[in-house]
Amino acid sequence: MSYTEEYNGKKITSEEAAKLVQSGDWIDYGWCVGQSYEFDRALAKRYQELQNVNVRGGVSLWMPEIFKIPNPKEHFTWNSWHFSGNCRKITDMGCGYYIPMRYAEIPICLSAWAE
Repeated sequence: MSYTEEYNGKKITSEEAAKLVQSGDWIDYGWCVGQSYEFDRALAKRYQELQNVNVRGGVSLWMPEIFKIPNPKEHFTWNSWHFSGNCRKITDMGCGYYIPMRYAEIPICLSAWAE
């Protein structure tokens, strides 16, 4: 099997990926344009089924759909490596926190979160 075939066999839709998220999970949204708008929208549709989902990201270029739902802090918490204007708005809503770090320490921070 080629790498392309193996990769294609592992791809799923945003809706399928959102269905894998469970209450209490930590998920990574990525940074800037690396954030998946389609996954965010699919996850927001499931908000009534989910509680205490922690989302890590940074420099969000748009307000995530998961924070446009009714009473988002009952369902999602934003944990930001680097605040953008949208990250500050999420924090002002009572749903967000800053993860203190220096860029040189990112590999150390990520390995600590994985444990």
